[in-house]
Amino acid sequence: MQFNVLTALGLRENHYMLDIGCGSLRAGKLLIPYLLPQRYHGVEPQEWLVRQGIEKEIGKDLVALKSPRFAHNFEFDLSSFGRKFDFLVAQSILSHTDVDMTMKCLRSAREVMHERSVFAATYVEGDTNYDGDEAWVYPGCVTYQWDYFKGMVADAGLKAIKMQWDHPGWQTWVASVDPSNDSTSVMLDPANASRLLQHPYVSFGMKVRSWLKGLLSQSYAVVAPPAATVRRVPELRTLAAGAA
Repeated sequence: MQFNVLTALGLRENHYMLDIGCGSLRAGKLLIPYLLPQRYHGVEPQEWLVRQGIEKEIGKDLVALKSPRFAHNFEFDLSSFGRKFDFLVAQSILSHTDVDMTMKCLRSAREVMHERSVFAATYVEGDTNYDGDEAWVYPGCVTYQWDYFKGMVADAGLKAIKMQWDHPGWQTWVASVDPSNDSTSVMLDPANASRLLQHPYVSFGMKVRSWLKGLLSQSYAVVAPPAATVRRVPELRTLAAGAA
C-alpha cells in the first residue's frame, strides 16, 4: 500500500525518500530495492526493529548495494541526515501521537522539505480531537477531526490535501505540501480521483472495506447469557486497525 501510494504520487528511483517510523522495513523492503543507492532514509526510535528488518526482510547484501541510511531518535529529529527530501511517508504514526508530538513531526518534516516535496501520512479521522496526556498512544489510536488536523498541518507551514486512497485500518491518507505547490499529480488532482479508484487493487480493497463496515454496523444475537440478547462487535474494528 505504501509503495503504491508513493509511486502514484510520483516517487521515482532517483528521488530522495524519508520513511518516518520505518520500523522493520515494512515499506523499506520495497523502497530500498526500487530507489537508487543512498536515496532511502529511515527514522526509527527502536534500533532493534531496523536490525530485524535487515535480517529478515532485505539482507545485508542489499544494504551493501543500496546503502540506505538510518537514524534512531524518539523526538522526530529528521535533520540528522543533513538534506531535504522529495518524498516523506509516515504510515500509522500520527494515528498514535498527541497534539504536541504530531506538531513536532509536522514541523520537523517541513524543515526537510523543499517547495515540491510531498509528505504522505495517515491519521484516524473521528468526531473528537484527542486531548489526553499520553504523548504516544499504542496499541490504540487517537482521532482528530479533519478541520483540526488540517489546521495542525497549516500551523506547520504546509497545506493538507485529503487523498482518495483506501486504507485497511480505516485511516485517512493526507498529502502535505508547500502551500505554493500546485502539483497535478494523480493523487492530488481531484479530477483524477475517480479514474484512480478504478484501479483493480484499490477497487478490491474498497469492496472489502465496505463489507467489513456493513458487518460492523450489524447487531448479533448472543446465545448466553440469555439476558444479553444483542451486542455489537467493536473488537473487529480494533483488529482491523492493528492489522494496518
